[in-house]
Amino acid sequence: LDALARRIGLTRLLDSAGVEKSVSAILGQIATWILVLVVFMAASEVLGIQSVEGFLNSVLGYVPNVIGAAATLLIGLILANFLADVVRHAAQAGGLDHTSALVVITRNAVVVFTIIAVLAQLGIAGDVMRALLYGAIAMVTIAGGLAFGLGGQGSAKRVLEGLEDELKGKKK
Repeated sequence: LDALARRIGLTRLLDSAGVEKSVSAILGQIATWILVLVVFMAASEVLGIQSVEGFLNSVLGYVPNVIGAAATLLIGLILANFLADVVRHAAQAGGLDHTSALVVITRNAVVVFTIIAVLAQLGIAGDVMRALLYGAIAMVTIAGGLAFGLGGQGSAKRVLEGLEDELKGKKK
């Protein structure tokens, strides 16, 4: 498992995040805690403690969401790094300027969408995240429209004046 983690770049990702444990150690700890929860559930059921049993049932029922969110985060971060590398190589091959800016924008966009997906998987502030996403999309759209409108103002004026001259020429 650790060799696979090294091959796909997960070990490098964990190192950059400051995690000092191996992937197998992390999965071992997760399995240990799940097993502890199951044992506590069985013990509370045998002892007839309904409140503890209900609480542990809800915690254990939430574990698949946490595992799904962790998998989504992992895949999203790997995808962000992969797409950043693709954009870097494509921009360099195309001779584009500001390659590093394109790479940062690509990586951060994927990370932001990954975080939104993780929070949705965990059921945390879904409505707030959707509102923030819609606001960000609206902000980019409005900024693009303003930039295009203000930047293309002279060109639009020339085109309209040309149309006006053409129409006046046909009237005469």
